[in-house]
Amino acid sequence: MIRNRMYLLTLFLCLLFILPLSQLHSQDILYSNSDSSSISESTDSARGLLLSSTFLIKIPLETLNSWANILGFNITAQYSVSIYIIVYQTVDNFGNVINASGIILIPDRDDPASFASVQHGTIFKNSDAPSFFGFSNISVWGQGIIPASQGYVTVMPDYLGFGESYQKMIHPYHHAKTLALSTIDMIRAGKGFCEDNNVRLNGKLFLVGYSEGGYATIATQREIEKYYNTELIITASSAGAGAYDLYETTKSMIDASEILYPAYLAFTLVSYDTTYQWNRNLLEIVKEPYASILYSLFDGTKDGDEINARLTTITRNLLQESFTQAFNEDGEQDIKAALHENSIHNWITHTPTLLFHGIRDDIVPYENSETAYNNFTNNGMENLESIKIVKNNICESHESCFYPFVEETLTWFAKYHCAATLHTIDSELHLYVPVIYYNSTNLWADFIILMDTDGALRIKVSDAGYVNPANYKDCNTSNLTSDLKLEIPMITFNTVSLWADFEYLPTVDGLIWFKLTGAGEVLSGS
Repeated sequence: MIRNRMYLLTLFLCLLFILPLSQLHSQDILYSNSDSSSISESTDSARGLLLSSTFLIKIPLETLNSWANILGFNITAQYSVSIYIIVYQTVDNFGNVINASGIILIPDRDDPASFASVQHGTIFKNSDAPSFFGFSNISVWGQGIIPASQGYVTVMPDYLGFGESYQKMIHPYHHAKTLALSTIDMIRAGKGFCEDNNVRLNGKLFLVGYSEGGYATIATQREIEKYYNTELIITASSAGAGAYDLYETTKSMIDASEILYPAYLAFTLVSYDTTYQWNRNLLEIVKEPYASILYSLFDGTKDGDEINARLTTITRNLLQESFTQAFNEDGEQDIKAALHENSIHNWITHTPTLLFHGIRDDIVPYENSETAYNNFTNNGMENLESIKIVKNNICESHESCFYPFVEETLTWFAKYHCAATLHTIDSELHLYVPVIYYNSTNLWADFIILMDTDGALRIKVSDAGYVNPANYKDCNTSNLTSDLKLEIPMITFNTVSLWADFEYLPTVDGLIWFKLTGAGEVLSGS
């Protein structure tokens, strides 16, 4: 570890701990999206409210490993998992309070767990939503089984337009604001469920998703960093094969002679026509016999293959030449403005982020991830080692790349699984240390961070317990020495990684206190 410039780094650590979290995000973000869908913040008191939970099933380890094989994953489950449907409140694209649903997956563990929100890929059929738990849609809800079986408390939103909100609205497909808010409110409801059911959390929050789920993950990440950074601190995120630059992605479809999966383009047109209340005559955009049936294709009763079978892959037979020409010239300003507004590839993130994409992706162009990565790094991300792009040149298609994406995600998250992290409880700043080795015993501990009157930073144990060392076998653990010096090799907060040393501080209040004695930046290879 690098321990130079001790005084300045110790001062930096103190400032990091005691500054209001909102100030840590005071940089201007290249956030061009206007809130054109009129979502109001006046409904905050209703958002994220847990309305109900229904137990579905408890899945033992043997079954989880069998299902992992069915799904195509070479992953061994570490915990059995209980699954519940939850119904919660969020807001629709017009700012109205609406009931939404999803599932929460609870691993069978005693020590505090990390919290993961898994955003699923594109679905068209309501019965494919995660809360319609069954073998027919195992490929959807199974995306949440993987992190849950590794010990993460996991939520999976159905998305608006599916589940509890089915037939109340068409899913706002690739509408960044609505996807983000409904996901944030699912996280809130999931945490409320944990509080109500004595499920311990360690304050770590992970976001992950592939395809539309990758898009929803980055949209949620941006929304949290911009507006919810005092409530939610994202530990790390992983986004795979998302259409982050919607304008260029749509343009590539329109300009191609053939659209491999026309349901995606059609879903975007129908969704935006509804979300923005254009009430367009779809015959201006799409040719017959497709224009007159387009809305009926997205009634939630048909899957993607059924929708594709009712459309055509030949672009000139699907789209009006006048629409294509107008789109490529100065016309169709509303559609182009909406695509630009919902493009999420150009801003500054403060979260450790993995972008994964197959170079030969046949549905979502690889350039989406490469452009987002370049923008994140060029726009001023503080620590470039906290963002990573994986260019997979082995998998042959959009669908087949999902499997290596999951494996890359678990590897990416493992670094932060081991590290100590900061989080908030009732506006108090806490330090969670997942495993501390002391006197042949492995413990976890949660500390409240305080600044003393003499300017010294102190931490007070607020909760602690035993931990299974097998769950942290590859970690560089923290140590409590025989003379009660606490050595923490890595504390992560946003894109910053620090080490810190503390010593036991005797007090008369009967509580366990430690005082900061040293700190430094953890550099690559240290």
